[in-house]
Amino acid sequence: MEDTKDINILIKEIEELKRKVSNLENSRKDQLSIAVVSGGFDKVLAAMIISLAAAASDTKVKLFFSFWALSALRDSKKKVKGKDFISRMFGIMLPKSKNDLKLSNMNMMGIGPM
Repeated sequence: MEDTKDINILIKEIEELKRKVSNLENSRKDQLSIAVVSGGFDKVLAAMIISLAAAASDTKVKLFFSFWALSALRDSKKKVKGKDFISRMFGIMLPKSKNDLKLSNMNMMGIGPM
């Protein structure tokens, strides 16, 4: 009779452990945050590859694109109206779209992106 009591206690403890393990597995909070601060093609591409691999591994991904890197998200077809002089100058200086991004290093006089 005491053996039955011990077995019942063990069964209850195993069930409790299973519940705790299940809660831990379901509360996984992996997250990757990347600040993309350079507008270089190779750096933007590296951030995209890393974030894609993390997302494929069921990790939440956040990408923050700062000033120079925003060109990777820019739509070349859209034109913004009502810009002041400074805004127009920045628009001229920045690449028009992801297709116009340069390599950050080793550009090799323009043949690097080819």
